[in-house]
Amino acid sequence: MSPRVINIPLSGGDRKHYAKQLRMAERAHESLVKRLAEAEIVATDYARMRDRLFCEEWSTRQFIGGDVEPSPTIAQAIGSDCVFLQVECGACTHSHSVNLEDVIWPRDKPIHTLGKALVCGSCGRKRSNLTGLIARDPDDSQPMRARKRRDV
Repeated sequence: MSPRVINIPLSGGDRKHYAKQLRMAERAHESLVKRLAEAEIVATDYARMRDRLFCEEWSTRQFIGGDVEPSPTIAQAIGSDCVFLQVECGACTHSHSVNLEDVIWPRDKPIHTLGKALVCGSCGRKRSNLTGLIARDPDDSQPMRARKRRDV
């Protein structure tokens, strides 16, 4: 037979101390919840900035003729507002911007895997060179390079 546990009633001072410790723990919990929410916001901002820098680094590497791998994933590019992929045909040098939001391709795949699936609109060949990512202008959904300049 297991021993019987007998709870001794708390005295008035012990009850006050327990209630005080309970209130302190509740306040500490509320404070930790607020700090956790703030940390989550900061972490999200830093993750977005990391993805944006990765996209810019990859685009710069493509411009100077570097290796196409490693490249950011499609989800990273979309999340950092670099939604337009600049593609140039290796056969006819036709240049085109591809909207990554409209592409039917797994979002967790790197961008360089799109190169073998893209077909040139002019000559119909599958010789595409990925030349970089273009950020979306917050005021317009068109790529920044494709918009016409207005002289006022």
